[in-house]
Amino acid sequence: MIAIEKYLNFKDVDIIIGDFNSGFINDNLNYKTAGILFQNGYLYFKKYEDKGYVDLNKNKEIYSFITRNKANFFRIDHCFVKDTNLKVRYIDEFLEKNISDHKGILVEKNI
Repeated sequence: MIAIEKYLNFKDVDIIIGDFNSGFINDNLNYKTAGILFQNGYLYFKKYEDKGYVDLNKNKEIYSFITRNKANFFRIDHCFVKDTNLKVRYIDEFLEKNISDHKGILVEKNI
């Protein structure tokens, strides 16, 4: 996250996307039982937002990752965009087919 922040000081990019292994506080859908409270939303993600990026799935109570015991649901995969005419959604196929413990991220133009 620090490397991305530094890179944004020199380059103008349209999309920041990846498995950040963290999130905004409410990206842990069951934080009361999981015992993990994300704070990077206040630290690094806020800096991306200050540079004009938007996480279109912020505060939507959706998840992108599930633990192996299927007990904890997190949104640790994020896509920050400058163009709010885009649609960013998670697709379940990777989870459903046991290819990954993460959902895929699909970025589309809104029509």
